[in-house]
Amino acid sequence: MRKFISIFLIVCMAFATVAIATSCGGDSDVKDVTVVISTSTGDKSFNDSAKEGCDQLEEEGYATAFVECGSNSELFEQNLKAAAESSKVVVAVGSEFTFIGDVANEYPDVKFAWVDNAVENPEKYPNLVNISYAQNEGSYLVGYIAAKESKSGTVGFVGGMDIPVINDFRVGYEQGAKAANPDGIFLINDFNLSEFNTIRSFCFIYIS
Repeated sequence: MRKFISIFLIVCMAFATVAIATSCGGDSDVKDVTVVISTSTGDKSFNDSAKEGCDQLEEEGYATAFVECGSNSELFEQNLKAAAESSKVVVAVGSEFTFIGDVANEYPDVKFAWVDNAVENPEKYPNLVNISYAQNEGSYLVGYIAAKESKSGTVGFVGGMDIPVINDFRVGYEQGAKAANPDGIFLINDFNLSEFNTIRSFCFIYIS
């Protein structure tokens, strides 16, 4: 939900600084907003919330598009540039879009937002807004609750990817668990999100 809110607010902010004239005879093929996600929908979390935000904008009367890269790194830059060619605002969701600053400079008249990461020296990219979160704070609370509820004194963390954002979740979760039970056992495993069956198996191992 928070990503839906962030995308909605950032688009509104961008629209406040550029002329949006969908009702004034503009090109019908030009989208007001295109959301590009690095992976795919169906996770009932991160990506699905981005889709909800895009759908909400559509309901509000904006022309939108939603593009899934399906974790195919060859599509990241291609889809981002294609979105910039046909949109007034491009929202990139996923930490993989590390080159977004270069794309933003290549399309100075397009407004960009990068959700869940940030470029260095953001002042160099006046048409790019970075959105990041203190995800470790929420995961701290979850870790604390998990350790308090654990009857064995053991809690586990299964990361979907070995990237800074997920590792930040892990750090907060581990600190919360240790605050609740300093003598508890903390188990860690990191996988690629595509290894669903392996992740599922490890989760059941942890539960048992």
